Amino acid sequence: MVNFYYVMFIVGLFFIAILIILWGRLSKKSKKTYTTNIRICPKCKSKNIKADFSAHSFAQGSVFNKYKCNNCGFAGIFFPEIDKKSK
Repeated sequence: MVNFYYVMFIVGLFFIAILIILWGRLSKKSKKTYTTNIRICPKCKSKNIKADFSAHSFAQGSVFNKYKCNNCGFAGIFFPEIDKKSK
């Protein structure tokens, strides 16, 4: 008959090995580089863009994807994004 404590010892070692493997994978720093994008106005090429929270955008239901240029007043959902480094 197999000893209960021996089986629990083997199961415990198995779980410790799993935890060590998972800790090694989760603690490695990600080597992904993220780029920062900025929106530009398609009309005047300005970078002074803010989200449009006007009553008109609330009525249309597009409050979360509508933007407005603070320089020329252009408002819409199409504002292209470029890399911050490629000004």
